[in-house]
Amino acid sequence: AELLQQYLATRNQQWLAALYMRHYQLVYGTCFKYLQDAEAAKDAVMNIYQELLQKLHKHEVQIFKAWLHVVAKNHCLM
Repeated sequence: AELLQQYLATRNQQWLAALYMRHYQLVYGTCFKYLQDAEAAKDAVMNIYQELLQKLHKHEVQIFKAWLHVVAKNHCLM
């Protein structure tokens, strides 16, 4: 929560990158589950990071890990 608050306050991507790397395995695992392809899952992980740059300022995130899982799942289903 602290890293997320730092990012939202400063918009410094260093904070978001640190937070995202803590949850990288969750995002990759979710993407691989839905896409069934390692390279496609890696691409999705990078695309989801880019999505976060926009979505985090539009949504009020209470529990980052759960919210990120839903974002990853929705990205793969699209």
